[in-house]
Amino acid sequence: MSAFRMTQVIFWLGLSIYLGGLATLGGIVAWQLFSILGHTSVHVVGMSAHLNQSRQLAGLIFGRILEAFNVVEIVCLALMFLAIFAQMALHLNLLNIWVWLRLILAVLLLLISVYDIFIISPAIHRQHHQWITNIDAHPAMARVHQQIFWQLHRTSETLGVSEIGLLLLLLVVSAWGISQPTRRQFLVPAVPGHTPSAASPHA
Repeated sequence: MSAFRMTQVIFWLGLSIYLGGLATLGGIVAWQLFSILGHTSVHVVGMSAHLNQSRQLAGLIFGRILEAFNVVEIVCLALMFLAIFAQMALHLNLLNIWVWLRLILAVLLLLISVYDIFIISPAIHRQHHQWITNIDAHPAMARVHQQIFWQLHRTSETLGVSEIGLLLLLLVVSAWGISQPTRRQFLVPAVPGHTPSAASPHA
């Protein structure tokens, strides 16, 4: 039973840091950065005067924060899957629909996170770099990269909202349907007057 509790702690640790981090970054950090720096007169050495330097600085800072949080996301996903697979292998009844529903949601979260971190984010950085590099010498080309940048940026925002939605669903499914071991060896001793047999099959 203590081993199951430990897997629960590992799972909830990963989920809570992941969900809390995303909500905090999107709802507080980005809002404060762009509301303060975005409306402040800032001059960045080496940056084109054709750009809104204050907003560019805010975006640069927030981008670095997101890059650091990507590492946290990967660690949290690893903790969650470690707990899920350990519980499925040792503690939970695999005929329970909640077990598989949680696994499906976790896999969807993994796919979205990997797509955002390893495909969309690098593409955003490339397009932003091309936009900034060409803003003075090749303004028409810069506008093309700017449009692609904002399209990718909106895609990344949508993926972030999807991650939060999946994390909330994982929270509900895990709290509602997976709260204690359901394998026979854990449940049988709890029945009054019943002496479990060593050959008792697993549920």
